[in-house]
Amino acid sequence: MAPTLLIVDDDDSFTRAAGELANAEGFEVFIANSVAQARELLARGRMDLMLLDLHLPDGSGMDLLDQIDLAEHGRIALVTGTPSIESAMRAVSAPIVDYLLKPLCPARYAEVLEKARMRAWRSPPPGETSTIDGLVGSSETMRAVIDTLRRIAPTDASVLVTGESGTGKEVLAKALHDLSGRKGAFVAINCGAVPSELLASQLFGHERGSFTGAHARHIGVFEQAS
Repeated sequence: MAPTLLIVDDDDSFTRAAGELANAEGFEVFIANSVAQARELLARGRMDLMLLDLHLPDGSGMDLLDQIDLAEHGRIALVTGTPSIESAMRAVSAPIVDYLLKPLCPARYAEVLEKARMRAWRSPPPGETSTIDGLVGSSETMRAVIDTLRRIAPTDASVLVTGESGTGKEVLAKALHDLSGRKGAFVAINCGAVPSELLASQLFGHERGSFTGAHARHIGVFEQAS
C-alpha cells in the first residue's frame, strides 16, 4: 500500500508542485485548502505525512493538532513562506518533526518524504496491535510506550530513558534504534562500570602502546556505532 500524504495549504501552485513531487516518490496525495477540509480527510483514515501551512482561510494548520488523534497518523511538517521566531517556537512546542520553508528545497523535501515512508513501512496496519521485537506486554501502558517509540524514532530528537535497574532501559533503547532506520550499529556501554581514567579510551578508542597497558588497538564505541 502506498504511503499517504495530506497537504494542507491554500496556495494552488504549492500544492500542485509538492503533490507532483510526492507522487513521483510513490505517495498517494490528498489536498485540503482549509482546516475544515483537512479535518474531513483526516477523519477518513491515516495520513503517513501531513504538510501544514500556518495561514489558511479558516485558521492555521496548527489548529488541527488539537482536533485529531495524533497517535493515529504519521509525521507532521510545518510549512511556511514567512518564517519567524514565533512560528519556530510553536513548532518546537508542538509534536512537529519537520519545519519546511517555501519555496521547497527538493532535496530537503525528498528527505522528509523518505522518513515518512520508512515510518509508514514500520507502522502496523490500522486496527492491529503494535508490537516491537524485544518488548513484551499488551497493557495500556506498554501500548503507550510502543506508540511513543514509533513517533519519536524517525526524528533527530535526543532521548533519555530512565528507570530502575532491570526495567529494560537498554531493550527500549535498542528498539528505538532499530525503529529509527539508522545504518550504524547499536552499541551499549555501562559507563558506571568503567573506571574514570579509562572512559575516554572506551568512548574514543586507542592505539597500541598509547599508554601503559595498551597492548592492542581498541576501537571506541563511537566508531563501532558509526
